[in-house]
Amino acid sequence: PRVTKTTKAVMKPTRFVMDMSSAMDLDLKPEDFVEYVIEHFKTKAGMTAPKVTVERSTVVIDSEYSFAKKYVKYLAKRYLHSNDASEMFRVLSTDKASYEMRLYAEAEE
Repeated sequence: PRVTKTTKAVMKPTRFVMDMSSAMDLDLKPEDFVEYVIEHFKTKAGMTAPKVTVERSTVVIDSEYSFAKKYVKYLAKRYLHSNDASEMFRVLSTDKASYEMRLYAEAEE
C-alpha cells in the first residue's frame, strides 16, 4: 500500500499589499476588493481566513499562515474580470510582498 504524508499548514505570518491608487480613478474601490477577497479566499482545514484591511488606496492582507503571493494576484485578476476591467488594468509586482493595479497605458510608457 502507498503511504501518504499529511502536511500541516506552516504557521508563518504573511503580509501582502495591493496598491489600487490608479484603479481608484476609474471607480474601482478598495473596499469592494476587500469584500471580494474575504468572500473568495479559500483556506485549508484548520486555517483561519486572513485579515484584510484598507489603508487609503492600498489593501493589506495579513494572515497567520503562509500562502503563495501568486494567489493574491489570482484574486486580483478575478476581481478585475468580474468588474469588466481586466482589459484596462494589469496586476504588476512592485516588491517582494506587494502588487500594483496599473493601467495598460501607464505600463507602456
